[in-house]
Amino acid sequence: MGPYHFARMGALAKAPNVDLTVVEGSSLDDHRWARTSDSDFELITLTPHQISREVLRNTQRSLLDVLNKHKPDVIVGPGYAQPHCLGPILTYKNSVPSSLVILWSESTAKDAFRFRMKEAFKALLLPVFDGALVAGKPHAEYLKQLRMSAADIQIVGN
Repeated sequence: MGPYHFARMGALAKAPNVDLTVVEGSSLDDHRWARTSDSDFELITLTPHQISREVLRNTQRSLLDVLNKHKPDVIVGPGYAQPHCLGPILTYKNSVPSSLVILWSESTAKDAFRFRMKEAFKALLLPVFDGALVAGKPHAEYLKQLRMSAADIQIVGN
């Protein structure tokens, strides 16, 4: 988590009736961000090791354990591009069908070259989410292009 993540989560934690727990894969990254220990939410770090494919694979079980322990009503996940997160989240949702899984998306149609097969895969995966939070109109438009209903998309900005 970087400074802007802490700011976002801190604002969310102050909302009425929100009991927020944030889970991060690792507290180490290649950005060298300064970390803060002051927060209005519980922060769980799955591993103290630098992020790598192996570390991410190994944190999947830990994430599922956290979900099973905390039993969240709503999970905001980082998206379909993070299989190490998506697998445990969907496993939890399968065992607790009343939970909501919300996609957090900061992607737009123009921020990277798009491959047709990959876009088709995303469109097939989107129905597993109960909705999406996006940073702005271009982000919402992108999800609509992938066939997510406009009614299921909420623009929350940064």
